[in-house]
Amino acid sequence: MKKGIILGFVVAASTSLLLLGLANARGNGTQVRASSSSQTTVYIHTITEANGTTSITADDIQWYAGEEANKQFRKHEADADVTEAPDGYYIVNDSSELESLKIAADAEILMQIYDRPGHESEFNPNESITLKQLTALFNQKDGLDMRDYPFHLTIQHGEVVKIVQQYIS
Repeated sequence: MKKGIILGFVVAASTSLLLLGLANARGNGTQVRASSSSQTTVYIHTITEANGTTSITADDIQWYAGEEANKQFRKHEADADVTEAPDGYYIVNDSSELESLKIAADAEILMQIYDRPGHESEFNPNESITLKQLTALFNQKDGLDMRDYPFHLTIQHGEVVKIVQQYIS
C-alpha cells in the first residue's frame, strides 16, 4: 500500500514537473537574455561567487514534454524503430553558447533530487534550499552531478529570481 501511494505521488509530481517544463519550453533556439521578465530552461555549467555576487554560467536548451517531445524526437533522431521520446520528455541543445547571469541573493531555489550529507539521494519534489546550498552542490566532487539536470530559470530585470531543478529519470 505504502509503495503504491509513493508511486502515485512520484507520478503526480513528475507530471507536474513535465507540465512546468512544457510551459517553460522554448523551441525557437534563442539564447538566455536579460529582459524585464522571462523564463528559460538551461544546463547550469558553473555557479561562482565573487565580491558578494553569485552568478551562473548556463547553456540554454529547449525542453519538450508530451506529444511535442515525441514530435521533436522524431525530427532529431534517425532511429526508425523508436518513434517516441523516452520517459516522456526530449531535450534539444542546438547551441553550445554559454551565458553568465547574476542570481538574486533572495532567489527561490527548488530541488527535486540531490545528495544530502550522510543520506542517499532521493526524490523529494520542490524542496527549497538556499543559494549557498546550491553553490555547494555544484562544487562537490562526489555524488550526483548537478550539471546533468536541466533547470528552469525565471529572470526578472536581468537577474535570476527563481531556479527549479527538472527531475529526469
